[in-house]
Amino acid sequence: MLTARPAHTADRWRLNQLLGSEAKVHTHLDWRPPEAWLGKKPFHLVFAGKVAVAALAAPPDPPDTAWLRLAAVVEAFETDEMLDELWGITKDVLIELNAATVACMLMGNWLTPHLQRWQFAQVNHVVTLCRTLGSTPHAKRPTLPHSVEIRPARSSDLRAMFAVDAAAFESPWQYSVAALREALSHAATATVAEAGGRLIGYQISTAGSDNGHLARLAVLPGWQGRGIGRALLSGLVEYFDSTGAPMISVNTQHDNTASLKLYQLFGFENTGEHFPVWEFGLG
Repeated sequence: MLTARPAHTADRWRLNQLLGSEAKVHTHLDWRPPEAWLGKKPFHLVFAGKVAVAALAAPPDPPDTAWLRLAAVVEAFETDEMLDELWGITKDVLIELNAATVACMLMGNWLTPHLQRWQFAQVNHVVTLCRTLGSTPHAKRPTLPHSVEIRPARSSDLRAMFAVDAAAFESPWQYSVAALREALSHAATATVAEAGGRLIGYQISTAGSDNGHLARLAVLPGWQGRGIGRALLSGLVEYFDSTGAPMISVNTQHDNTASLKLYQLFGFENTGEHFPVWEFGLG
């Protein structure tokens, strides 16, 4: 007999056992691992006896937007009925929490038919661009207005960075303060642009396996097109070049033409890798 219940922080070892088994797993490209969401709503586990055989987690962050952060099921137990029950519970909790949108960015295909059955719609896809060490950029660091300076980001900047992020991006792409704090804690280089003491843009980049990754770049709409993004991008490219990083990667939506043009100016090339993005409106 299968039973479903909310996941608690004490379920860490049960969750790890599930994820380490012969299970199909979807995880969101996130700063926080699946176990970090234990105890948050909605996060449910399905048990066969005392063994966890499925999980679905979609805690909203920021409050109006949820991503499917984890979907996992042991292959022997994968049934439409069980996953449909998990999704129904998850959807009801999100409605109670007043979330407006549920999104899912897929790294594989197994969840696709379930999203279709749940009436998610594919709305976009994210592409990956890479720049190899030594690539000659077509753009140089711009000359900024005298009132603008670029400096290292500080934890005290988080609220201002959140304001920039909320203005620069639409749902479901906005970051919460908590997500920005987590991103900043993983940064290899993070810088902000200020104008007259007001934060108008920022970038956060990470390093791993000797490569660099531009995780976030945002500029206030009123300052876009004035060289702020180019200055921030130029600085992080110079940083990773100085470390000898063989490659720098970045992800963006396939229809974000302004970002694509900017990255291509600095020698980034589309890798052909893409990840479908699906959404469900809770209305």
